[in-house]
Amino acid sequence: MGTIYLAMNKVDSALIYTQKAYEMAIKTGINYWLTNTYLQFGSIHAAMRNSTLALSYWNLALNEANRINSPKFKSTAYSAIANYFYANNQKDSAKLYATKAISSVKNTDFYTLNVGPAKLLLNIYHDSNIDSAFKYSEIYRLASDSLFNVKTLQQAQLMSVEEEARQQEQKLEEDKFEEAQKENLQYTFIAVGIVSFFIIFLIFSRNYITNPKAIEFLSVIALLIVFEFINLLVHPILEKATHHSPFLMLVALVSIAALLIPFHHKLEHWAVNKLIEKNRETRLESAKRTVEKLESVRRQTNVDFWL
Repeated sequence: MGTIYLAMNKVDSALIYTQKAYEMAIKTGINYWLTNTYLQFGSIHAAMRNSTLALSYWNLALNEANRINSPKFKSTAYSAIANYFYANNQKDSAKLYATKAISSVKNTDFYTLNVGPAKLLLNIYHDSNIDSAFKYSEIYRLASDSLFNVKTLQQAQLMSVEEEARQQEQKLEEDKFEEAQKENLQYTFIAVGIVSFFIIFLIFSRNYITNPKAIEFLSVIALLIVFEFINLLVHPILEKATHHSPFLMLVALVSIAALLIPFHHKLEHWAVNKLIEKNRETRLESAKRTVEKLESVRRQTNVDFWL
């Protein structure tokens, strides 16, 4: 927060939050980052034109960097002081601290930190010392190239991580979709089985006389369920084949329906005829049983009469 407010030139707010960071570091004993805190204090007081306090805090930052033996923090502190002296036209002091900044990261992994101090020294020697200017221009170029390579590598790694995360998320979504698809197929299959059972029961039951309208109604429900079952079954294939095109998906589903409807009519016609035949047989058997029962009653009546 202190860094953000300082970048917005709201130095009062920057000072408040940097002070909170300092107090937290002292209270918790986690003081590895005190170098950055002192550096920020120095930058805040430099912005407030408090030169003495700014240099004091930057020296504290140097002491902390030496205490934890951090080339990175040493270079950052030296660079801050060098930039301050350069801005105040104290070029000799600026050269001294910029040179120390470069030396502090020599033969380390923080070579890219030389971009700032090398650029500063190049500007100082540009018109006064060609050899020194060339020397620091080479350091600046190599550090810039290294920084570019590091940023390129970081960007490639970030893209790789993002792509891996995207693929994992996509796989998770696909797994969820497949699981839901399987569950829907199971429910639809159960529904098809139940409706088919009722139709078969009504057709082949020998004890019930059924209205053909019931078969027609159940056959329509069965058609809709079968269509939904086929839709669930082939939907993933259609998506890949049509590349998620709504128009092509609609054409494919209409084609499936066009194939199902004639088959449905034939099946319905067969079922109704079968039902009519079953009903007729059921009525005939019922009539025969009634006649036989009446005949039995008549015979029994005649016997009783003669007795």
